Amino acid sequence: MGYLANKKHENRVNVFLKAFVILGFLITLPAFFDNSFSAFLNEFRWQLFLISGVVFLYALAKKHYREAFFLSFVIIINYLSVSSVMSFFLSSPAAAQTKILFASQSSDPLEVFEQAVNKNADIIAVTHPDMNDFDIKTMIPSGYSFHYPAEGWENGFMLSKREVVSFGRIELLSAIFADFIKISEGNEKVMYIAVDFCNLNIKEIKTALRKLSQFVAEQDDPVVVFGNFNLTVWSKPLRKFITDNNLKVKNALFDNFRNLIIPPRRYILGYDNTDLRAYLMSDYLKTLPMFTRF
Repeated sequence: MGYLANKKHENRVNVFLKAFVILGFLITLPAFFDNSFSAFLNEFRWQLFLISGVVFLYALAKKHYREAFFLSFVIIINYLSVSSVMSFFLSSPAAAQTKILFASQSSDPLEVFEQAVNKNADIIAVTHPDMNDFDIKTMIPSGYSFHYPAEGWENGFMLSKREVVSFGRIELLSAIFADFIKISEGNEKVMYIAVDFCNLNIKEIKTALRKLSQFVAEQDDPVVVFGNFNLTVWSKPLRKFITDNNLKVKNALFDNFRNLIIPPRRYILGYDNTDLRAYLMSDYLKTLPMFTRF
């Protein structure tokens, strides 16, 4: 490569790195504010961390140390934002654990129940089902009890293999609910709450989380909250909900490789000593196994 070609190549590298540094800060810093646009930027902190790490190594290889120095701030800020609330890996699960199946907007009860039996799920939560053409009551697998509110199961229902102490539904917003089931686990009772905020905007999610937090604070027994929060766990509203209720994220970023590409919005939240595993029914991921970890 001649002198002029080398010069042009170096200029392109220089422009690219400077532009990426500026872009990195333009995404990272505004994401700390509290508005809809900031919430959108905040969703992609994990992806920005990964891309910035690659560009950082590229800058070092090209001996652009100044750009690498500034990129290190982008990497550190986004890394700490994510890792402060969610682990990258989880230790191997214990033999005795509660297995949860979460299925949203499913239209095939046979598929849900078949996979629940295959996974030996202890608790099944189905939200926003499209199953009006089926007689669900006659299709429940053996060993499971069927629980739904007085107005019917059409807006969601739960099944359990464990002894059920109580069941109910929390109204979070107008026509937005969260079903819960309290089961007996040895010498204690544990309440499991299924949420699905897939159709809510950031303002509605904040309100729903505030009402849910009030409900959780009133409980005397341990609480597990799981489902689609439609926010990343490092977002301000969800981070506050977790902190206020002394909960921990029980799934990890590397539980599923789709989290490397798509911001994770489905979580299972419980106390430190709660041993859980959750599975997501993924109709839209046809190339993957039917069940993937949250």
